[in-house]
Amino acid sequence: MSPTSIGDLPVEVLRKIIGLLPPEEVKTVILVCKSWRDMVDDPRLWTWCVVSVFTVKDLQKLKMQRLQMIENISLESWMSSITHSSWYNKDDLEKLFQALQMFPSIKRIDGLDAYNLGSVDPCLLASVLGKLDVLSLVMDNNYERLDADYGQFVGNLSKAQLEQVFAAIGERNKPMKTLSVFARGVIDLGSTLFTSAVRNTKELELWWHWKEEQIQALLLVAQGDGHLKTLKLLNCTHGYMQETVVMREGVLDAQWQRKRRNAVRNMFI
Repeated sequence: MSPTSIGDLPVEVLRKIIGLLPPEEVKTVILVCKSWRDMVDDPRLWTWCVVSVFTVKDLQKLKMQRLQMIENISLESWMSSITHSSWYNKDDLEKLFQALQMFPSIKRIDGLDAYNLGSVDPCLLASVLGKLDVLSLVMDNNYERLDADYGQFVGNLSKAQLEQVFAAIGERNKPMKTLSVFARGVIDLGSTLFTSAVRNTKELELWWHWKEEQIQALLLVAQGDGHLKTLKLLNCTHGYMQETVVMREGVLDAQWQRKRRNAVRNMFI
C-alpha cells in the first residue's frame, strides 16, 4: 500500500488545517503550487488581513477573491506625511464608501479621523459606519480626547448623516460593541431614533449635556430588555475630562440615580 500524502486529503480538511496556521504561514502555503493557491484563496482563511487603501488605485485590491470577508480596513499610510491621499477628494471619498459598502464583514476602519466625511451621501455613509464594531462620533476633527483604543473617530457629520447612522445602528442584526458620542448634532435627534440605536449597543459613552427627554429615554433603555450593559457619561470641566460610570454589567448605579433625582427636584423648587 502506497503511503498517503497531505495532497490526498479532502480539500475541506486541508482548508481546516491551513486555517490553524498563523498568517505568515498562510502566505507561504499559497506559494506551493497552483492547486494550493486556488484552495487558499478561500476568503475564510483571510479574515485576519488588514488591507490598506490610501488611493483610488488601492481599491482594486478589494476585488481579490481572498479578501471578500476581511474585517479591517486601514486608510492610514506610512507615506501620509509626504503623499496626498485620494480621500481628501470628495469624488474619490464617495468611491471609497461605495466600495466599502460591498463588504458586510467590515468591523473596523482605521484612519477615518483624518478625513472630512461631511460630503458623503448620508445613506451611503450609514451603510458603512453602521456595521462597525466600535464607532466614535465627535463634535469636529479638533477633538481633545484622542485615544487609540477608541478606534474609529468620525467628525464633521451633518444632522442628516447622524440620523442615518443612528438608524443603521438600530437596525443591526447584532449589537454594536461600543458607541462613543461626542457630537453636538445628536442632541437634536428624536428620542425614538436615539433610543433604537442605544438599545442595540453594548457599551455607550455620552457627553453629559443631553436633553431631559433623551436622559429619560436612556434610563428606560437601561432598565429594559435591550443589549446595553455599560453606560458612561462624560463631562469636560476646566479642561479635564470627568467620567461617570452610570451602569456596569447591566446594573444602574444607585448613587447616581439619587443624585439625578435630587437635581431634577431642585430644578422645580
